[in-house]
Amino acid sequence: MNNYEKKFIDKCILSSKKDRLSYELNTLKKRRTFVNRFCHESKKYIDHNCIIASMTIKELNSKTSIIDNEFYVLSDLYLNGIMLCYKDLISYINNEFWSIIAIGTTCAIVKEEGLKACTYLLKIEWKVW
Repeated sequence: MNNYEKKFIDKCILSSKKDRLSYELNTLKKRRTFVNRFCHESKKYIDHNCIIASMTIKELNSKTSIIDNEFYVLSDLYLNGIMLCYKDLISYINNEFWSIIAIGTTCAIVKEEGLKACTYLLKIEWKVW
């Protein structure tokens, strides 16, 4: 588990779920399970105090208040993570059916499964290492 993943677990996940989700991220064979947990019922895992907004993908496209330029992205395609700039992330979100977890330095974006899926903007606010 890298620093982005640790911060996401520490800042955005409910206390009762942290151990299990940390285990899944630390286990190569379980990383897909971690990503798939965010397909339909993300709110079962997300600390509700972190949710800034719940929106559609279209609404996320027009969001201008996101200041993070780069995001660490976990998805079914990128189980080991990849860095994407915000513009490329939005393009990827618009075209990806499956769930996506994108972690920046001040916020995270969790997109549930489906092209018209619910998308959550989460507040993280931590310093870059």
